[in-house]
Amino acid sequence: MNKIKRIFALLLILTLVFSLASCGVETEKGNEIKLQCEAMIDAMIANDVDAAYSLFPPQLDKAIFSKSFVELCGYVKDVETYELKQIGWKTGIDNGLNYYIATYNMKTNAGNFIIEATVVDGYEGLYNFHIMSEEKANPTFTGTLTTIAGSNIFQLAFLAFSVLCLAFSVITLVDCAKRKMKYKALFLLIIILGFSVFTLKYSASGVNLNTHIGVMLFSYSYLQIYSTGAWTIKMVLPLGAIVYWIFRNTVTIKEQTSAIASDPVQNAENSSAEEGAHTTESDIKENTETEKNENE
Repeated sequence: MNKIKRIFALLLILTLVFSLASCGVETEKGNEIKLQCEAMIDAMIANDVDAAYSLFPPQLDKAIFSKSFVELCGYVKDVETYELKQIGWKTGIDNGLNYYIATYNMKTNAGNFIIEATVVDGYEGLYNFHIMSEEKANPTFTGTLTTIAGSNIFQLAFLAFSVLCLAFSVITLVDCAKRKMKYKALFLLIIILGFSVFTLKYSASGVNLNTHIGVMLFSYSYLQIYSTGAWTIKMVLPLGAIVYWIFRNTVTIKEQTSAIASDPVQNAENSSAEEGAHTTESDIKENTETEKNENE
């Protein structure tokens, strides 16, 4: 029991550490890109295509850039003042090149926007710049626990499925805790943290399917429908609980029965001894009666 408590305490500490680490969204790389984004926004407000083009790698075709720049300027035509704040970042490797994507919230006098800027090793300046309204970046939706109102029958069915999966996990957890078995602590962790997630997303850009099997404290299935017409299906299966029921009988410690019940040879000997004892008693009684008759 003490081992289980120590394991849960360690998991709680790790969760707290990762949560605190995620609070610091702004990074040194993000601050560098922020300066480039501000220069890009200033060029858009001033409708200065040359100043904007200078922020990108020289390999970029200027004629193509000029066409897209006109569309970008349309977003900020009424903007006079703005403020950028980094709200996220992502890094990785694509075709052998390191990339860094910084996400910013842009508050202006004409509304709020979301900006994504990408830099790639080996390319000078901004590799990509994308701006969209906050309403488009964060559209309203229904189908989750916090947005049940307005959900259709299919969305409610996904939420009901989540309730069944949660009940199944709780029943499995109780069964594991009460049962005498090997590797109990390991199976308790598997039941609590072992889930598989399948995510299917549809939008105007296409369909995307992702799968994930990992550690998570709580997640549930839902059909999320956005105001833009896009939708997301998230299917969460209690894989750890399923694994437990597969190996449940194998790892269960069976109680040993008594020696008399488990040893047929000894049972036979005991039975023979009892029969012998009854026979001897009968013979003695019969012999006594015979002697009595002879004496008479």
